[in-house]
Amino acid sequence: MDLTSQIKALVDDAPAEDGTKQIVENVAIALAQWVNANLSHSHYYLIQDGSGAWIKSTLVHRTQSVGEKATIFIFSESEDVAKEIDSLKDIQVFREKMPVIELLFRFWTLKLSDSLVVNEGGVTTRRMREITRSDLDAAIRQFKKKTKGTSSAKGFGNLC
Repeated sequence: MDLTSQIKALVDDAPAEDGTKQIVENVAIALAQWVNANLSHSHYYLIQDGSGAWIKSTLVHRTQSVGEKATIFIFSESEDVAKEIDSLKDIQVFREKMPVIELLFRFWTLKLSDSLVVNEGGVTTRRMREITRSDLDAAIRQFKKKTKGTSSAKGFGNLC
């Protein structure tokens, strides 16, 4: 499913009242522009428990006592997530393939963790990238600013 189809699916699932569909559409368009500039795939895999909750990992900085951070790992390749699942011996988990726009939208709106860590897999290279909510906030603000004064900007309300 391409990004345009993903945006349409997200908007179609949004409630019709109070301009929510317009807000969802604007945020999804901003996320799609961010994806085009920063990510390589239209779908990613993540690990869920039996109830469908996304599995989080707690990261601690090796040299600083700044605190912990909850992270959700996402994977571009099915084989990479399968290896990760194999390492989780004590709990029953499942891999879930999700459209990138829905994944980022849920991460941003539901505040499910402090960040996402993307494993852009591949045979010859492994590229890891952290995505924070503030990265997505900035993309949405930039889109809002760019569309200010147009009819699509009216759907932003007080976001960001």
